[in-house]
Amino acid sequence: VSKPKAEMPISVPGAAPAFGEGSGEAEDGSVGSGFLSSCARPLEHLPVDERILAQASQDCGLMDHQPAGVRHLLGRSSALLADDMGLGKTRQAVVASRLAARDQRILVSCPASLRINWEREIHTVFPDDLVGMVGEDRMATLHGCRWVIANYERLSGLVKEPGLRFEVFTI
Repeated sequence: VSKPKAEMPISVPGAAPAFGEGSGEAEDGSVGSGFLSSCARPLEHLPVDERILAQASQDCGLMDHQPAGVRHLLGRSSALLADDMGLGKTRQAVVASRLAARDQRILVSCPASLRINWEREIHTVFPDDLVGMVGEDRMATLHGCRWVIANYERLSGLVKEPGLRFEVFTI
């Protein structure tokens, strides 16, 4: 049972301040009483090379509806793919991640129960790519992998390895 409202030390204002406000000192002299708005970068629309997309669609065995999803992911600096179950979201994310990352490393974060599914899908599309798993492989091994898969509970292990850089982060 929670404490009565009168005894609760937390106060939440009724309406959010305008974007970017809320940090610093409030009118009453208190600090940190507003919202903290942060965004690394606003969403950007990116150009998609249709020729490369068409070639990747053919090489990766995409179904007729899947190039549109890959185009959606590639055409934005951040995107969400919300197709129904069974339509191949993982395959689309794998192809889009690989095209976006070019020759750089890709981090996939997923529930522990799906790590093997992601590894299998990556190897189905790109059989020669090296895939490492955080928690199973040594950090030195992960440096040599194009794909690094981490379940949510193991992501903190990557913080200790600042030299392990990623071009694309897929969730």
